[in-house]
Amino acid sequence: MAIRRAVIPNRGAGKDDVLGMKNGVFTRGVLFDIPKLKGVQFLGDNEAIYAKDLEAWEKKVGFKVEPGDAVLVRTGRWVRVREPAPLRTKGRLEPRKQI
Repeated sequence: MAIRRAVIPNRGAGKDDVLGMKNGVFTRGVLFDIPKLKGVQFLGDNEAIYAKDLEAWEKKVGFKVEPGDAVLVRTGRWVRVREPAPLRTKGRLEPRKQI
């Protein structure tokens, strides 16, 4: 989605910018480790994360996300990148190139 030039002039955004947080943010960070929940190292190429997955993780670890929490969702992407197995790109398997 393109943002019109009138919305963000040369001096920067007039509203909804980051200046409200210029002194930092202090809040609780909550990690959802979805691969750990599913007993795998990483999620599959086309595997979605649903609300029921997030709710299952909350139940497993015994906490509930509260307003103001910073939510982080781990998918195992970087573990997947390091795997020697083929990557799925645009619906087809491509072997990894050895460097």
